[in-house]
Amino acid sequence: MKNTFLQTLAALGLGISLVLSQTALADPFAKGSKRVGVTLGSGSSFNEDYLILGVGGGYFVTKGLELGLEGQAWLNGDPSIYEITPTATYIVTQLGKFKPYAGVLYKQTFIDGLDDQQAYGGRAGVILDATSKMYVRAGVVQMKYQDCTETRFVSCTETYPELALMFSL
Repeated sequence: MKNTFLQTLAALGLGISLVLSQTALADPFAKGSKRVGVTLGSGSSFNEDYLILGVGGGYFVTKGLELGLEGQAWLNGDPSIYEITPTATYIVTQLGKFKPYAGVLYKQTFIDGLDDQQAYGGRAGVILDATSKMYVRAGVVQMKYQDCTETRFVSCTETYPELALMFSL
């Protein structure tokens, strides 16, 4: 599989991720807080252009520590691609307006007619309070593909930016 996930995420207008808190807690990172998000974007792989639709959610098991699950479908191209990504992210909430975060993730990719792909990696960045109910998350993700061969991939690792707009209700 020619993996262009890096190009996909780095492309202008690739993904719009809206993360909506589903709790009335004053602190969106407090124990018991929940989030749900949607992704809408476009990408390219296998010399095809795709429409990317996704959904994700998370639960704060303690203040600042979120366990999450995200899924994406890459549609309108051949072959169809589906991804499931469990995550664990810790947000340092004690620093005021700027909240550094770091996390780990695992991605399982299902490609119609081809072998499944697995990758693991990490993410780091900062969450910035834009208003009392809106936050911007900006960071970087690095992934390493398992069972990767240089003849199938340009590189067995990829690094790409992530950007999310989060709202607290």
